[in-house]
Amino acid sequence: KIAQAVREAEASAAFDLAGYEETNLRVLVDEAFGEPLPAKETMLRFTFTVGGGKAIRGNYSESLGRWLGMLLIQCGYLEDRSAGCDFASMGTFKAQHDTG
Repeated sequence: KIAQAVREAEASAAFDLAGYEETNLRVLVDEAFGEPLPAKETMLRFTFTVGGGKAIRGNYSESLGRWLGMLLIQCGYLEDRSAGCDFASMGTFKAQHDTG
């Protein structure tokens, strides 16, 4: 479901990965990012929630963010801590702690 939404997205989107473990995350990343995404006129940003505060922390594996980064690298993406939502950042990802 998430992989299909990524592949068909026409706008930036956010996805919650609560309940994902390494095996089903691997399938998701391969289905969503294993092949280049269709070209768009504007850049899209996909945000994946991989954790949360005390009240919801138990819904996420502690390794989820690390697995996601590793799997994106295996699909050919590069980690870029200064990546933005512009064409210069195409093919990159960044991990970002959101406190807000």
